[in-house]
Amino acid sequence: MTTEQKYFISLSRAAIFDETPPAPPEGLDWQWLWDKSKEQNLTGLLASAIEKLPDERRPENYEQWYMYMLQTAMLMGDRFDELERMTEVLRKNDIHPTFLKGCVLKELYHPVECLRVMGDFDIWVDARRRKAAETVFEREGYTVDRNTLFSGIDNGENHWELFESLEDDFRDEPAHWNNELKSHTFVNPKGLRVLEPTYELAYVVIHAAKHITREGCGLRNMLDVALILKHEIKDIDLNRVYEICKSQEYERIFLYMLSAAQRWYGLEFYSPWPLPDSDRFMEYLLSYGVFGRQLDGKILAAQVVRREGDGVSPLRRIFFPPRKMIQHKYQYVKRSPLLLPVAWIHRFFYAVFVKKYSVKDMAEGLVDSLDYGNERENWLKELEIH
Repeated sequence: MTTEQKYFISLSRAAIFDETPPAPPEGLDWQWLWDKSKEQNLTGLLASAIEKLPDERRPENYEQWYMYMLQTAMLMGDRFDELERMTEVLRKNDIHPTFLKGCVLKELYHPVECLRVMGDFDIWVDARRRKAAETVFEREGYTVDRNTLFSGIDNGENHWELFESLEDDFRDEPAHWNNELKSHTFVNPKGLRVLEPTYELAYVVIHAAKHITREGCGLRNMLDVALILKHEIKDIDLNRVYEICKSQEYERIFLYMLSAAQRWYGLEFYSPWPLPDSDRFMEYLLSYGVFGRQLDGKILAAQVVRREGDGVSPLRRIFFPPRKMIQHKYQYVKRSPLLLPVAWIHRFFYAVFVKKYSVKDMAEGLVDSLDYGNERENWLKELEIH
């Protein structure tokens, strides 16, 4: 691991735990940290740690870091105001969603909540209340893009994902785990319905593992895990979290995260299992952006990995993916396998007419995705993540 990677992690720790970071090593390449922080969408957060350094130890472009922090705080402050407003509107309409991931973490754990960047707000409602929730958002000026398990809701400045099920995050027995998580929620002191700490941690790990094994995942999810462990470890049943992760074949990722929480974020807790060395795992998280490498005109790099396509060629996974790779998005395929060709046609028309990918973009995206997928496969094999 390079000096820059180590210091990047040190800054992230100082930022989420409101600590003074260690002095930067001599010869540190601040430009690398600047570029990587933007790639990981952590610039504003890391700037809050850099601000605690003595003036003479700050980077030459510290003013850029500082301005980025202010811009992030202003942007997310406006979004969080809208989150609170719409939460109250939903309540007045007798809709009481469960809030997921960042919506919960930013308010309870982050020292400066407006620096916990979120691209969207994830909320989970009972399937019977989904239509009513969509109608409320539409009355408030949002547009609704209805998908099978969730709706994308947008007003140009704020984006929500309204889930009726968390099945897409669970590869095995999705309906069972969706029901189990539903039975382990409570209303927290802030008045928000959230998952119990054990299940919050399990869900955050499962969600991160999904991205890690499909298209890559940045450091932000690891920071979420570290924050939950720091603040809730006394109320978390690690054995239960392990069982849930193991049911999805994600237990090794969970152990890497526990190891990183101890090794890189200084957390002290008892682990019932021997923990693997997490250095290469952290390097892997730092090798990509928030959710995978961003490719111009990419054709879902998620389709290039072997996760749900063992024994299937990369080209087929991209253009003619097996049913189990896309049945969560296209539920009719799950019910009737004969409709698989319809889903293939749907995907193609979506790429051409909605995403407006040109033939050139699609060809370049195909090459990039194949290279990207092969590179990631080597990482996953080295980490023994199956």
